[in-house]
Amino acid sequence: MHVTATVSVALVLCLIGYECVLLLSAGSLIERVREQVTITAIVSDSIDSASQARFEAMLQVADYCAEYEYISAEDALQEHIMLLGDDPSDFLGFNPLSASYEIHPEAEYTHPDSIARIEQKLAALPYIDRVMYQRNLVQLMSHNLSQAGLALLAV
Repeated sequence: MHVTATVSVALVLCLIGYECVLLLSAGSLIERVREQVTITAIVSDSIDSASQARFEAMLQVADYCAEYEYISAEDALQEHIMLLGDDPSDFLGFNPLSASYEIHPEAEYTHPDSIARIEQKLAALPYIDRVMYQRNLVQLMSHNLSQAGLALLAV
């Protein structure tokens, strides 16, 4: 009787331990998935270096910004040529692509309403022409991750 009780308690404790490890692993996986969201801010062609430096300083202190990357118009053109194999500047006579910033928000700011507020803040800046992100993907990701979290919690 003592052996049966000891084995039963040991199995229950092992099961609880496995569940805790699973929840911790799932939490870090969900955070990594959320941090893959990218907000692209297209910079105006008329931006000066002082405004660009102010924008980068704003991004560095913004609590929603985990990291950002500046992509110049020339870099965007080279990436376009590499991906699609054609150079639009050959037949247009100029580079039609603009410089941009790719902003990766912190995981807690990747909910649809938070990203919409970030989009409004960035779009209000005079040297930002357009702000883009995959709205449908963000909504779907948020819904699916919350469902997965509930399923893991139920288990």
